[in-house]
Amino acid sequence: MWGFTVAALFLGNGNQCWAPAHAALVGTVAEERYRDAALAAGRSLRNAGLGAGALIATVTMAGGTGALRILAVVTGLGYAVAAFLVRSLRVTATGRSGDRGTTGPTEPQSRAGGGSRITALDVANLPYAFCFNVLEVALPAVLVTHLHASPAWSAGLFVGNTVLVVATRIAVVVRLSRYPRHSTLAGAGLVLGMS
Repeated sequence: MWGFTVAALFLGNGNQCWAPAHAALVGTVAEERYRDAALAAGRSLRNAGLGAGALIATVTMAGGTGALRILAVVTGLGYAVAAFLVRSLRVTATGRSGDRGTTGPTEPQSRAGGGSRITALDVANLPYAFCFNVLEVALPAVLVTHLHASPAWSAGLFVGNTVLVVATRIAVVVRLSRYPRHSTLAGAGLVLGMS
């Protein structure tokens, strides 16, 4: 149990680090007009991977503990390869001017140059970040233990979610990029709160 808990903690932290790290990388290397689409495409690809992973895990469960251990080893090797590829990147901020009316360095570069600082938005994001991964664990648990459904239902729901996100995310993000970001974020918060 302790080994599983520690592994889940590291995995959860890594999962939550991906979004801001990816956004910082895209913000550094992509021109402004391509940023929203690039971020949406990256998130859609990640969601597709999660859906595929749910299907693979469901099929692997039929193979028992040995098959799940093999899947865990393959997953660990995949993470190691990804870490090696990320480590091999050499990204330098160019300090483009003119982004959203500014004349200085871009946000990722200014944070890198001036040291990181925790803002109120970062602190407010912490509960959301911790709760975001709960669905991946809670939904299958509720389906299997309380609704007595087959574990395959979890995979089906995640795959359906993946199809929905991949099919709509880029179009929605590009359309919403016409509006001020603070209005879009506030609207997204209201939709999440209502759901």
